[in-house]
Amino acid sequence: MTPRATPVAVDAPVRLWRISLTPHPGDDQHALLDDEDRARLPRMDRDVRARLLARRAVLRQVVATELAVVPASLALERIDGRLVVHTDDGRTARPSTSSSGDIGLVALADGPVGVDVEARAPVPEAADIARDLFHPDEVRWIGEGEGQLERFLAVWVRKEAVVKLSGEGLQRDLRTFRVAPGDAEERVSGEGLGRVATRGVAIEGTVAAVAWLT
Repeated sequence: MTPRATPVAVDAPVRLWRISLTPHPGDDQHALLDDEDRARLPRMDRDVRARLLARRAVLRQVVATELAVVPASLALERIDGRLVVHTDDGRTARPSTSSSGDIGLVALADGPVGVDVEARAPVPEAADIARDLFHPDEVRWIGEGEGQLERFLAVWVRKEAVVKLSGEGLQRDLRTFRVAPGDAEERVSGEGLGRVATRGVAIEGTVAAVAWLT
């Protein structure tokens, strides 16, 4: 596996890797891409292209290692909003990815999974975002104690992870379900989601979380 992919311990039935999105000199990342990925590169801004190249390459390497195949043989597509990776022999994996700055995460599970990471940085409009987009119970929890920025980010990354798992993304009204970072089980409640749980992930300088079906 590429040295930029490092396993991350998480208290959940999820396999998680931290990846660096900064290309290393001499990396042959193009060898890990398929023709569709390569065709997209010339149309992108240099920095965006470099990050996509790193993210796609490491994602393929991680999934290929899990499935014991050659990275370039994997085909990626979106099905119902979820990323699906296909192998030549008909197997599939449903990874989830997220990035913030040069830090990225790749998550895999036995079923649908979602992951989100955000840099731990001030969010001046956090109170307005919470009031407009979060479930009332989440807004109350954020305001109950100290460290309101940390609480806001804890809710945000969990909600992002949930809508990545469901495939709905931010098209779903985030007020229609509730995450519970303050509860031991962290069960998610909301219509149409099934049995979903979340868990925070400790990565220096960030706030991150995963979501999975229980």
